[in-house]
Amino acid sequence: MEGLGKLGTSIIYSKNKGIKTAKGYKVPDNPKSDDQKEQRDYLKNGVLAWKTDGYTALDIKAWNLYAKIQKGFLSGYNMFLKERINSNKIGHTWYPLWNCVIEDPGHASCTVYINADTNMIDKLYLGKSKNSMLEETPGVFDGEKYKFAIAGLEQNTKYYFYIKSTLVDRDVRTGIYSFKTITYTAPPLDVGNEAIDRAGNIGGELTIVDKFNPANENGTITEVEVWLTNRTSIKIGIFFQVSGNYLSTRSWVDLGYHDPGYSKHVVSLPIQAGDFIGLYTGAGEIKNDTTGIGRWLQSGDLVPCTNEEFFCSVNNTISLKGTGIL
Repeated sequence: MEGLGKLGTSIIYSKNKGIKTAKGYKVPDNPKSDDQKEQRDYLKNGVLAWKTDGYTALDIKAWNLYAKIQKGFLSGYNMFLKERINSNKIGHTWYPLWNCVIEDPGHASCTVYINADTNMIDKLYLGKSKNSMLEETPGVFDGEKYKFAIAGLEQNTKYYFYIKSTLVDRDVRTGIYSFKTITYTAPPLDVGNEAIDRAGNIGGELTIVDKFNPANENGTITEVEVWLTNRTSIKIGIFFQVSGNYLSTRSWVDLGYHDPGYSKHVVSLPIQAGDFIGLYTGAGEIKNDTTGIGRWLQSGDLVPCTNEEFFCSVNNTISLKGTGIL
């Protein structure tokens, strides 16, 4: 199919999915009118902004997703131009938002940064569907970028968001970004120090409580590791500070006699964050050195005890460690 002469210049030929088509083309009566020039300026400025505003690959991906949920076959580029030109048509000023950074999402929170030229009182709109983002998070503007601190998220969940100005006479918005929260992993529960062969020894009818590395969480100690200097009976205790150097036992177990060297024992000792681990050495000794921050000492068997005063010794560590579950 083809046309010649004046007819040929008024027909646009194209091919869509292998099918040739033709449609009429009408030259505007006055292509240089003010309205026509204004329309061309909107388009020209929009194209220039897309190229020069500083949009990153992540920003463009967000515009593509925004375009994907619209009716019709639009690209992110088309969607950006549509939003910007429509804003200009109603007399609004368009301000760019670019270089979005989604900072490592946790299991319950995420922080988003995005560059901006000026403060437009922007908000981030969040949701679990790219078609519905209703939860609002206000932004904090520092003169160069916004920071959005998103909290109260569900673990292992994909979220979608966009950012938009709340000012009625200025149009600022982004495409649709996404991120996924991680699955919560409980931190390891531990107390005390590695049960290793240290340079010194301490013991002989002493109750010793190590001050270094108190429990990091509430839970239950399920394993105790110890390095003894000689064969002796041992009792393990979980201690807490009543005040100052006064300690009480939260839980304890008698492990009986054990040979020198390293050994591991299965226990079940309730513990709370901030508690310490200690032991009664019997007649024997436990490995010790001067690398720690200190320990509490008292003569005799104080496993268990209630509000007993201990002597505090600095710069010492014993080879006693507990690990467990929250």
